Amino acid sequence: MTGAQAAVPAFTLVHAFDFSRDADSAQGAHATLSGDVQVRGGVLAVRGDNAFAEYAGLIPSAENGADTWWTVSLWARQTPGTGTAAEAVMVGQGVVSGYLPEFALSLRPSAGGGSEVVGINQSGWAGARSAPVADTGVWHHYAVAMAENVVLLWVDGQYIGHGGAGWNYSTPYFHGNMRLGRQVSSFGGQFNGDLDDVRIYSGRLDDTTVQAQFMAGPSVSAVPEPASALMALAGGALLWGRLSARRNRPA
Repeated sequence: MTGAQAAVPAFTLVHAFDFSRDADSAQGAHATLSGDVQVRGGVLAVRGDNAFAEYAGLIPSAENGADTWWTVSLWARQTPGTGTAAEAVMVGQGVVSGYLPEFALSLRPSAGGGSEVVGINQSGWAGARSAPVADTGVWHHYAVAMAENVVLLWVDGQYIGHGGAGWNYSTPYFHGNMRLGRQVSSFGGQFNGDLDDVRIYSGRLDDTTVQAQFMAGPSVSAVPEPASALMALAGGALLWGRLSARRNRPA
């Protein structure tokens, strides 16, 4: 474990979104929906341009303190064929000079082809960390923890590492609204796909907690649909049982 992970501060769940009924958090954060975004099938389904759910600022501010940590974790499944030419912001809050969010967790094309997930603190000025994503068309779990100038990243339960500047840059305040599905500005950053189990913590998660979230899976797939082959097998067994019962039934 790296030095950046040596001391794990206590963490508290601030907001949780399971999208079982609406886009509000269990703690009462109200969502304003814009464009083609809706709660459907237990997920936040984001489709098309200018589609997002917006909230008052929910990510705790790191006011003057590199020891102030916060974490965002979520499940995401990007629609294949989208987001191949630009950044696809899954969650972001705050705006720097009207351009980019103070914080963003996004998917984007990687230099060597394919896609990568990126956690950015202060638009990359104070810290960033990225990792390749094998297939954005399936569910993946992402968690990013940030302090004043440090970014920690987990992908599918695995700790990727930390990134950050070698200097103590000005404190990120994260004042402004938070969005799910699009960058907090008019410069793009549109995500297309499904989001589930979005959680915001004050403090930093540890490896064990992140791994447990990954193993639990997204809530939408907690009870997976049986495969067609299994359904056919079950149907055949049921039919055989009925035929046997008829043959053995007393006259």
